[in-house]
Amino acid sequence: MLTVALLFHFLNISTNRLENLAIQMEELSKGKLFPKVVEAYSRPTRIVRGKEDELHGKVDEAAFETNEERVLWSTFLSVKKSINPGLDIDDFIDISSQLIQPLEDFFNNVFVMVDDDKIRENRLALLKGIAELPRGIADLTVLPGF
Repeated sequence: MLTVALLFHFLNISTNRLENLAIQMEELSKGKLFPKVVEAYSRPTRIVRGKEDELHGKVDEAAFETNEERVLWSTFLSVKKSINPGLDIDDFIDISSQLIQPLEDFFNNVFVMVDDDKIRENRLALLKGIAELPRGIADLTVLPGF
């Protein structure tokens, strides 16, 4: 049940609900999808950590320079619509898995920390949005690699 202790911080959650979540998490952690989703969230989280005070701007679609940025933005918007604090962890993992390939493509083909302030801040704003998706569902930042 360590998984739940590490991943969740729910307010006013019942003991029965917590126990059910622990069972769900144990099962999910044994699968192949869970580690991939955790890894997908870890890189954006690490990149924006410590820059929160600087990142107040919104993502500007017109500032995208690459197809990978556009695809990641579109996927982010779709995933964001489906994620809410009441979501079960297995649904969260399934929905979040849509980000795996677009994030991989983005990081393989896009340099975030470019010299152009507008482009860099736009890319960081996109990554910040992704890093914030688990809020209210799972605190992934307590896991190794975050």
